[in-house]
Amino acid sequence: MEKSIGQQLCDARETRGLSVSQAAAATRIKFQHIEDMESDNFSNIAAAAYARGFIKIYADLLGIDSDPLVQLYQEKHAQPPLRRPSDDLIEGEQPSTHSTNLSSVSEGERYLSGEGTRLGRWLVLFVILGMVAAILAWWWNRSRTPPTSAINVPLRNIEPLRLGGPLDAYLPLPEKDMP
Repeated sequence: MEKSIGQQLCDARETRGLSVSQAAAATRIKFQHIEDMESDNFSNIAAAAYARGFIKIYADLLGIDSDPLVQLYQEKHAQPPLRRPSDDLIEGEQPSTHSTNLSSVSEGERYLSGEGTRLGRWLVLFVILGMVAAILAWWWNRSRTPPTSAINVPLRNIEPLRLGGPLDAYLPLPEKDMP
């Protein structure tokens, strides 16, 4: 009977005299992932690509060939690849020339194919450009308008008033008969 991936990795580690923590430190793979691989529990590893990479790195550290282990992982643990619409065609049948009904395509498949993301990118670009244009227009108008805090009092109605100190206050005079 063929040994499992975990059994082969564990035997090789023990033969080399390494602890799990030493293997984790040498490979920079989390301690928990090393233990999971040695117990053939690949469900805690985020994706199949990570699992294949971890197997290669760990096998290289232990001095064993990683290719058969990765192949065994593919056979026993990896998920099948996403199906393409062309996989459903009968042999010899040509794909339809009309557009795909997007309601029959899952959201994940649409994201992976890149459909729908182009519109989102353009929308984000236009929103950002609109915000930049609005900020520039506000700044340009702000620099051209005089401050509203200036008092518009005609100078002919103002007369200096001495208060007896170093400060001079200018107050508007009462309305007189103007010529």
